[in-house]
Amino acid sequence: MSEDASVFSRANWSGRAHETMLLYVGPEHFTENLQQEAVKRMVRERRAWGAAWSYAWDCGVEGPWFTYVCDNPDYDLCEITSKSTRAYIRRGLHKCDVRQADLAWLAVHGYDTLSKSATRYQNYSLASRQSFNRHMNALAQEGDYECFGVWVKDKLAAYAITRVFAHNVLLASTKFDPAYSSARPMYALYFVVARHYLVERGLREVVGGWRELMHETNIGEFRVKMGWRKVYCRLGLYLVPWFRCALAAARVLRPVWGVILPTRHLAMLEGVFRALEIEKATRL
Repeated sequence: MSEDASVFSRANWSGRAHETMLLYVGPEHFTENLQQEAVKRMVRERRAWGAAWSYAWDCGVEGPWFTYVCDNPDYDLCEITSKSTRAYIRRGLHKCDVRQADLAWLAVHGYDTLSKSATRYQNYSLASRQSFNRHMNALAQEGDYECFGVWVKDKLAAYAITRVFAHNVLLASTKFDPAYSSARPMYALYFVVARHYLVERGLREVVGGWRELMHETNIGEFRVKMGWRKVYCRLGLYLVPWFRCALAAARVLRPVWGVILPTRHLAMLEGVFRALEIEKATRL
């Protein structure tokens, strides 16, 4: 069991749903589960309702909990097996200009790209322009976050935000404006980001986000075509007792919530139910 105090530092746990749920976003890959008492203390100190993390990293056993990783130190076009994907990457590199950008610059100029990206998703809660600006400026002050932008004819078509650790990098967020899909900005972005960290800077891996719980996307299939691989893990989940009891009661009234709750709130509730099911299915 991991007892390292640094694991529970505030920087390694990202708040969701107004800081009520804490998600582990740090550099360590846990082979064993976290101690429940240590997680419980952290949740209590931050006045949250629960926390989620992954363990049994890359266990090799297929299951419902996973992420995608690119860890090929020789990552290049010739390493990508899909002929059509290679063609899309070449088109993206030809049509787009991909380069690192300043997070403070993104704070001012990136909101329109975010808002247009949000039109692709159901149940997406779009932050206000002011909130986006504050968040990007806060990341700029952290020091370990970096940004890549994709321009098509001087227009910001896409961007990625990464968090860089000593040996790996977390792909924290990617957004793109669907109006520029024909230029294949995401193919160019993913290719340049992976090359930058794996080949140019010699990091071990680029880690993508975990399986989406609120809505299904095709990002996993896209990453596999880009030369990433699926990494299976187990899901650790701690919920404070009153919240777990409330969820048990809510499960009984599930059909009623489908009528009463707004669509986004219903999706959030279903996401928690799904997490509970995955935690149970992957439990050792």
